[in-house]
Amino acid sequence: ALDRRVDRLEEFRKRLGDWWPLAEPIRLRAIDGQLVPSPPWWKCGGGAWGILRSNLRIIEECLMDGVRSVLILEDDAIPCSDFTFRVGRFLAAVPADWEQIYLGGQHLFEKQHPPRRINDDVVIPYNINRCHAYGLSASGMKMSYKHLTAINWQPKHHIDHRYGVLHQARGIKVYA
Repeated sequence: ALDRRVDRLEEFRKRLGDWWPLAEPIRLRAIDGQLVPSPPWWKCGGGAWGILRSNLRIIEECLMDGVRSVLILEDDAIPCSDFTFRVGRFLAAVPADWEQIYLGGQHLFEKQHPPRRINDDVVIPYNINRCHAYGLSASGMKMSYKHLTAINWQPKHHIDHRYGVLHQARGIKVYA
């Protein structure tokens, strides 16, 4: 969460309430794209730069600390009303080989490439966007970090789009 937007963090914690079924979220001081300049090649604005850099920072900290998996939540994530039930079922049903998981998201190109259902609770997406609530395993962190720091970004791509490129190429085992 951004230091200047503690209101968003407070609202996020209210949305989680007392019923949050997972480990207590830890706040990371987000990179503020209005304060930290983006490089000349970046064409998506300061906010998108801050989100990318914040996600990279989380991944870096996890890799440095030997974290086995991480769930990254943005402060505007909104859990569904039956979240406790659904996340429990989803996490129990996700294959053990997962490298990236999404607790929601926007499936792009869904008509041409529908998500492939593997059981009642899990699909393999073709290209999923929205980093509001996604997880990475240790190997997923390494793959994501390499992919997100590569220099071959497309103009106007945000982190969501960049992850979508990885999904489409089947460069990571992703489930939603």
